[in-house]
Amino acid sequence: MAAFLILTFAADGTLITALGNAFGDIADDLDAF
Repeated sequence: MAAFLILTFAADGTLITALGNAFGDIADDLDAF
């Protein structure tokens, strides 16, 4: 069970990081204007 929670947390962290990078890219694009 602990391994499942760790894997789930790792997956969530990756998703959050991906979303953060996407928002960062959008912010950079807006700054270009």
